[in-house]
Amino acid sequence: MRSTQLLCALLIIALNAGVSRAMAQDAKPLVGSKENPAYQNEVLGVSLRALPPETRVVEDQYLSDAFGFTLVAPDGRMVLRVAWRHRDPPDRMEQRAQELARGFPGLNLHPQPVSVDSYRGVMVANAPGMDPSLYVYLAAYGRLYEIICPQPDGNRQGCETLLSLIAFGPASRSLEELHRIRAEDALYEKPPVLGSPRPKSPIGIEIL
Repeated sequence: MRSTQLLCALLIIALNAGVSRAMAQDAKPLVGSKENPAYQNEVLGVSLRALPPETRVVEDQYLSDAFGFTLVAPDGRMVLRVAWRHRDPPDRMEQRAQELARGFPGLNLHPQPVSVDSYRGVMVANAPGMDPSLYVYLAAYGRLYEIICPQPDGNRQGCETLLSLIAFGPASRSLEELHRIRAEDALYEKPPVLGSPRPKSPIGIEIL
């Protein structure tokens, strides 16, 4: 009897150890490379070499002036957003950065040059929002990209690490292939029509 109890106890300890190891492995970042990235978006022509621990990628389900994806923490907080401003020409990156800075005249925001994956862009740091955020407007492969990285507590180094994960390349799918509904159309989309139940006679037979 004691040997059976001892065997069960050892089995429980082994299972718990296995679960602990699995949880520890889940907490590690999903690492890839530029050739084999951890995440790749064929429409955007953007990939992430690695995913930070416990984050997930949420792709846009509706189409607006920008289309992209958001890296989200377990609590739903945005960690990073990368979007293609498909209605803007690529030479508007400096104009976009200037417009953002002018939107907060009392803060003296100054656009600065930046490079992401060897592509030149314009950066605006500490732009107001739910958290102060770093914005990057960058041109690559004939497209204008907008990158947003929240900076809670002014954590500039965290954003620099995230930017180093981004890689750009040619798109292999078109935006039209996704058949996304425009955001403005979704506001007026009619709800599905529900069929009305047929009336029944007192004995429960449907009246045709």
